[in-house]
Order: sequence, then C-alpha cells, then structure tokens
Amino acid sequence: MLDSKPRNLKRIQRALTCLVIAGFACGCDRRAASGVTIPSLDGLPEVDPAVVQLIAGIRSEVAATPDNGLLWRKLGEAFEANDFLDRADLCYERAVKLADLDAHSWYRLAVVQYELGKPDAALKALERSIELYPTYGPAYWRRGFWLLDTGQPRDAAAAFKHALTINPADTCACLGLARARLETDQFDRALDALDNSSLRNSPNRAYAHHLRGLIFKKMNKPDDAAIELALGRGSAPVLADPWTLELRKWRRSYASRLKEAIQDVASGRANEAIRDLDALLRERPDDSVTAVTLAAAFLDQRDAPRAIEVLNKALEHNKDDHAILVNLAWAYAHTGNADEALRDADRATAVAPHLTEAYRVKAAVLFDHRRAADAIEALNHAIELDPADANLRSMRGLCLEQTSKPEEASADYRRAAESNAAHADAWLGLARCSLQLNRLDEAREALTWATRILGPRDPRVAELARQVGERADGASTSNANPNSPGR
Repeated sequence: MLDSKPRNLKRIQRALTCLVIAGFACGCDRRAASGVTIPSLDGLPEVDPAVVQLIAGIRSEVAATPDNGLLWRKLGEAFEANDFLDRADLCYERAVKLADLDAHSWYRLAVVQYELGKPDAALKALERSIELYPTYGPAYWRRGFWLLDTGQPRDAAAAFKHALTINPADTCACLGLARARLETDQFDRALDALDNSSLRNSPNRAYAHHLRGLIFKKMNKPDDAAIELALGRGSAPVLADPWTLELRKWRRSYASRLKEAIQDVASGRANEAIRDLDALLRERPDDSVTAVTLAAAFLDQRDAPRAIEVLNKALEHNKDDHAILVNLAWAYAHTGNADEALRDADRATAVAPHLTEAYRVKAAVLFDHRRAADAIEALNHAIELDPADANLRSMRGLCLEQTSKPEEASADYRRAAESNAAHADAWLGLARCSLQLNRLDEAREALTWATRILGPRDPRVAELARQVGERADGASTSNANPNSPGR
C-alpha cells in the first residue's frame, strides 16, 4: 500500500508518453494546406521522447500556419539541433522559398547542406545570406573555410580578411587567414595572422599552436615546430557563431545536451556546464559520464567538496566504475585527504589494473606526502603500461631527483622531452640534473628549450639561468687559473 501512488504515477506517465507518441505518429503524414509534406521522425528507432514531443509541437504550429517561413525555420532548427540534418535540410529549403529575405534561414540552410556533403549548394545559399545580411562576420569565415576545403585558398583569404574588418577579434577568422596564407606559402604573414591577442584566452588557442607548428615546419624550423605542435596536439578549431549557438535552446536529446556540456567544460565555461550537467544528472542519476564531467567542472571551480559529493552518489549506482573512482581520488587529493585518495586509487587499480590513471593519482598523492620512493613504485607500474607518456616520465624524474638519483632522473626527463618537446617541466628537470652532474652543455641546451616555451622572465627559468651562468663563470675562472684546485 505504501508505494501504490508511485506505481500509479508511473502508469500515468507511461500512458501520457504513449499518447504523445501516438498522437505524433498520427500526424506523421500530415500535409500543409499547400500539399507539402511536413518532415517528421516517423520510422526512426529509439528517438528520445523529449525530442519527439518537441518536434510534434512545432509540426503542429507549421500545420496550422503552413505558409509561415519562420515557422519552417523553427522546425528546421529543432531537427538540426538534435542531429536530424536531412530533415532540417527539407525544412530550411521550404523556409527560404516562403521567406526569401530571411538571411538566417539561408545561413542555416547553407550550414546543413555543407554538413550533408553538398558544398556547391551550401556556398550558393551562403552567398544569398551574405547578400541579405552583409555585416554578419561569421558568414564570411564559414565561406573561407569551405573555400579552403575546395582548394581555393586565395579566395578564402579574402573572405577571412573581410570577416576581420567586421570584427578584428574574431579568432575563427584569424585561424582561417593563417591557414590560407600557409597554403599559399606566405609563412611570415601566416604567423602575423596568429599574432592576435584575442587568441590567447580563446578556446582556439591550442589550434593556433598547431598551426604555428605547421608553419614553422614549412619554414624549416624543426625545434620551434616541435614545441608548437606538441602544445597543439589533438586540437581542432572551435567554429562557433551566435546564430549557431542559438540552436542550443532546441536541444532535447540527452546525448546532444551532454556533448554540449562537455564542450563547455573544455572551453572554460564551467558555470554553464555545471547548471546543465546538474539537470542531466537529475534525469539520469546512474550516468557515470555525466557525474564525472560534473565533478570535473566543480574541480575547475576549486570546489572539491561538491565534486566528492557528486562522485560518491554516482558510486551508489556504479560501485566499480574506474573513472568515478579515479576522479574521486583526485577530488580527495585536492582536499588534502591522502587516506581517502589512496583508498580510491587502489580500488581503481583493482578494477582496471591495465589503465594508468589510478597509478598517476596515487603517485601524486604519495609524492605530496613526502613518500617519493612509494610514488616511484606506482609510476613504475604506469610507465610499464605506457612507456611513451611524457607526464609519467617527468613525474618519475621528479621523484628520482628528490631521492638523490640525478642520473636516473635525467634519463626520464630526457625521454619525456623527446616525447613532448613542449614539456617545460621535463626540460627544467633535465637542466637541474645536468647541473648536478656537471654537464654544463646539456644544462644549457635544456634551459634553451625551457626558455623557448616559458620565456626568459619565468622565475624558474631565470633562476636556472643564474645557476648556469655562475657555473659557467666558475668553469672559466678555473680554466684560466692553472693553480686552481683540481688542475
């Protein structure tokens, strides 16, 4: 008797859902008064009920006012936002026929057609959008990227430059102009395009490093290229514009909303991500990916207690989930609770001994609590699993350095730097160990790399430069004095 209401409520909810879907199915063949079929989700398996309900509602609006082009655009946006691009294409085609002067509809049509592999039609639609709204800068850089993809770098460069006249801080246009100039062998001018202050704190910063690496490689500057390519490893351009961001309001499927929240975390928009991830987790409290991403967002905000709360609740649904346990260990480490951190790291290694991340967090906690020898043991396991991981090598180098083993530490630092030329800590560690081992030339070389990455004003670089200079002066004095000790 105590749970009869919840069971009845569930029956009612299931009945309502069936009614919505049934009602929608009945309308799948609905035609506008003009005889045009309104696209639907009919026949597609496993569509999120929230998406079904959204599309059904907007289709009803279109059926009631079939000659309203803006309503067709609205339906197209709902389809596009939830990744039904072929249906969005049909809606946008209808929208521009009914509202030929709506630049926004032409723009959305262009984007969808390009995604569907119709570049010529997309460029034609984009030209119409630009004609109607010539001050919308993103339309020009989209045109530029599409022209690059179709082998027209000079026309692309003109489009990117036009976008920058509208907004000089447009990072997408900066990236595109650099790419266009790279493809036409204008290397110095390509670097100039990337010398834009707006890129420094932009989600496109990593891709700018990647482009610089490609440019330096073409300029036959292998050392500079190695650093920049390492800094931009795995990056891709973030091509977002206001009109496209407006699609967020139509996203209903769990997968698309989670993907968007993950992108927000990666782009530094932690507040927005936390709001959306919290809502998603209330819908699916057993989803470990959502829980881990929300915890990561809290850690970005330096709120380890809330991250711990989220992850402990997630463990109630997924008690042996490796990702949850590893992130819980990191969260406890942020609070200084070594015992809990080590406990969860050990639980994670027991669940998945073939993965390195739990060993990494265990080593970090042990090192912070002055247990470098134990940290080395954990790192030995991790490096055996992934010998090429530069971060693991550099961590072990630091532990070896702390246990007065500069020769072994030097070898790990060098392996880390060879694997990732932009690993500043590895170069600094190699410089320190080389000084301890009286290898002045190696210390100078490592310091040179560290200076390229961090700049001469970095405190660690400046201190090492002072030590190298003093050691060099001492060596010069010793060589100049034949009676000095040791001669």
